[in-house]
Amino acid sequence: MVLIKFLEIWAKMGSEDRKAKYGHIFGYLANQYTNRAFRTGSTGDLDKAVASGRLCAQLISRKNVKDKAGALLNLSNNLRRRYEQDGNSKYLAEAIDSGQEALEYLYWTPDETFAGMDIASFFNDLANKISLRYESTLNMADLDRSIHLAQLALLYSHIPLPKAGALATAESPKPRQQDQIGVESNRRSHEHINSEGEPTRALFTSGSASHKDNAIKIDISSGDPLFLYTLGVKLFLLYLRKRESAILDQAIKAVENSITGEGNSFLAKRKSALSNYLCERYRISKHGPDIVRASKLASDAILLVGSSSPFDILFIVTSAANALLGAYAEKKDQDHLLKASIACRIGLDASPLHHIQRPRCLNILGMAQEKLYRANKDPQCLDSACDSFIEAWNKKSAPLLQRACSVTNLLPLLAERRRFEQGAKVAKETVDLLHIAADKYRSRLDRQYSLSLFTPIAAQICALYVEIGNLELALQHLEIARTVIFGQLMDHRNATKSLKQIVPSYALMLDRQGNEVNIDTFNEMRLHEPYNPGPPFSEGNYREQVMAQLNHGWRNEKREEILKELRDSHKERPVLREFLRPQNIVQKIQASVGDGTVVIVNATTHRSDAILISSALTEAIPLSQEFEAEATSRLAKKWDGSNSKRRVGNDDLRKLLAWLWRSCVQPILEQIRKSKASRKRQRIWWIGTGAASALPFHAAGVYDPGVTEVAHHTENAYHQTLSSYISSLTALVHSKEPVEDRDLGSSKIMIATMPTTPGLVRLTGVTEEADAIKEVISHPFLPLPLELQHPTSKRILENLRPCSFVHFACHGDASPHDPSESGMIFQREVSGDLKQDILTVRDISKIDLWSGSVAYLSACSTAENKAPFLSEEAMNLVTVFQAAGFRHVVGCLWESTDKVNILVAKEFYTSLFRNGGNGWKETDVLANALREAVMESWKTSIKQPLSWAPFVHYGP
Repeated sequence: MVLIKFLEIWAKMGSEDRKAKYGHIFGYLANQYTNRAFRTGSTGDLDKAVASGRLCAQLISRKNVKDKAGALLNLSNNLRRRYEQDGNSKYLAEAIDSGQEALEYLYWTPDETFAGMDIASFFNDLANKISLRYESTLNMADLDRSIHLAQLALLYSHIPLPKAGALATAESPKPRQQDQIGVESNRRSHEHINSEGEPTRALFTSGSASHKDNAIKIDISSGDPLFLYTLGVKLFLLYLRKRESAILDQAIKAVENSITGEGNSFLAKRKSALSNYLCERYRISKHGPDIVRASKLASDAILLVGSSSPFDILFIVTSAANALLGAYAEKKDQDHLLKASIACRIGLDASPLHHIQRPRCLNILGMAQEKLYRANKDPQCLDSACDSFIEAWNKKSAPLLQRACSVTNLLPLLAERRRFEQGAKVAKETVDLLHIAADKYRSRLDRQYSLSLFTPIAAQICALYVEIGNLELALQHLEIARTVIFGQLMDHRNATKSLKQIVPSYALMLDRQGNEVNIDTFNEMRLHEPYNPGPPFSEGNYREQVMAQLNHGWRNEKREEILKELRDSHKERPVLREFLRPQNIVQKIQASVGDGTVVIVNATTHRSDAILISSALTEAIPLSQEFEAEATSRLAKKWDGSNSKRRVGNDDLRKLLAWLWRSCVQPILEQIRKSKASRKRQRIWWIGTGAASALPFHAAGVYDPGVTEVAHHTENAYHQTLSSYISSLTALVHSKEPVEDRDLGSSKIMIATMPTTPGLVRLTGVTEEADAIKEVISHPFLPLPLELQHPTSKRILENLRPCSFVHFACHGDASPHDPSESGMIFQREVSGDLKQDILTVRDISKIDLWSGSVAYLSACSTAENKAPFLSEEAMNLVTVFQAAGFRHVVGCLWESTDKVNILVAKEFYTSLFRNGGNGWKETDVLANALREAVMESWKTSIKQPLSWAPFVHYGP
């Protein structure tokens, strides 16, 4: 380094010619240090290569475009290697900037110079660096862009260079515009130059790789092996994000075609990657040849490690070991676990302590050791697994994906080994990380994907604290770790609502921040800035976040003025003092439930419990060790609504409801009766977490299909409880807060119906359902309803705000990939044709409806979250209507029948307005109205729980 510093000073003292000369000397030095680092894996040599490369790029004249671009590319590659050694993001940021600048120089390269340049390599290298940033940030825009660049690299390896005169020239490079690289690079393609020699429409815009309309059509059956491999790796990352098998097939095809010969120096890396991808395809398709081939490729890759670059060893052994774990899952051959463990340990011993692949390798080693423990019951294997996961978790710079993998495997093992103190520390750190993953400056999809990696961490943390015996911490951490994105929305809405009466100007600023769930733009500048999230958004901590945002994140000309207003109000108004003071969520629930009980059923592989919160006490009831596995197995059955399968579905559902009654609900009720005065019907609010999140507790019971008399069916939750659901403890507290008193005469009622829907079956009972409701509410004390038939979603939103009561009768759709895209289906006209128009969870979450009282969503799946990796988010139409301002919401877990839909809706409104006037405002009236309506349907459909069990009530 001393020699490099001396040469730098000497070079900068001379003429331009001397600088150019020494620039090439530094380039030579950088290459020598790089070659030695390839042989030794030395971080010191890489540092010297980077230092020399920086000087080379600085000293070479901008006019020497070819050499300048080459120097920048070499520097960029060494910076990437340096980043891989310890995960320091500053190296990666500089690597991307240098690669970007190199491409921009090439854009302005004269034609005769360009002919000697391999531009495809520049695209390929930049694609690799941006995908590394994606793995660190999970920013989908980075993945889209890296795929786009990898496609361009392969494209340029297929097509001839443009003719002379078709390219732009300039004396100096164009200023860097990183978001336009995708557009500028397409100007190189001769297929996109018009007859005047000017570029035509861009082939593919930056960050649009996932958009089918803009996708590059590239043949991946042949091409440069390096570029095929790069594209395959990027497509596999896209598969992990979208879980679409067609993308996985394309990734496998690309990597298969990159394996071209035994003399390939990168053969081990490509074989290990392919073994990993084939193993994943076997997992979802159970295609036998895939797992056999994956096992062989993994073994071959491990044998080739000795001839591979030191920089690639960890990647090779980790991918190969992961494939061997997949082979073990199929064949139960412990040799696969032993090979995987040995391979991981070889890779760990041969690589730097802070290598970015080390956490992944440690996770694979931990999983192999855990499986060996399950097979042999050797406690040393279990301790080894814990230690591996802990080391991986403690790598703070590790990608979020790997830290999530570490903690979701680690917490149950720590509880099993009774290492509670260590488990509690990890749990606290996990909660903090969850809220960083859900940073409001990230896009909605990025936040959802990040949180999906941690499922079911909230249930695991709760189970750990229950095991310790600290129920208060169990509930507090469960509340913070569940419904993270949805909790941000609830906190934002309710904080703004309270502050509007206390400090209006501050409330206005909160409103301007917008809905946390709906920010779809990502400020990339934050990727290169130190992250300071402040206190996590959660009940009890939002008050600190109020002040933290003012002091840290908000740059507003009225900042000091608002701070002063807050301080003055704090002194003068007790209500603001109350707002700013953190409160224990358990105490708030106990003050809110009256003579009712909140029951949280928490189900994990380690243990399952029912936690009861009443005004007098909080206690946990342990459930059977098999509860989680049984729930998972029973919920996996498809309750198809078609006539051909409905009988089987009803039988399966009856069995589930009977099992749920005996194993869970009945023991809970027995425990409640021990601590409370005798009461015919217990008031309960249910929350299911982990594997229990989709269980229908409200309908649990023994139903004899041979008995039609309702009075004879008493062993069930309908007879013995008054059940509702809540998305979170905070949601129940907020829903019980006092609201503006409004009588029915000044309220507005809206009924929206869709008898026919483009592309879907006709709903023959919708019109009759609406007529039945209008008949019930046709009284002088009730306002005339606004009836919308075949409305657009826009018209719904325009009329929704002033309504106290809304009733929707239409088709519903629950997205299995993105719960915020679930919704109710209406219609709109496009170029004379009727198209589906979905009113989504996102649409509703954008509006505030504080005057709303009751929303009845008579559409299938409105209370269902079909996204299995986001089961803890409780994000569906029912919960978002409640967050938007409706205190009570009725929805459906699945599809019912027209006959039962009509009957339940009519009986619900009849019971609700039975006493006329404002009787519906009385405690528990709405929950009881739905209960009575459902039980009325038993007279004709007791044999068909699929018809009457889906109706649920959310609210106080």
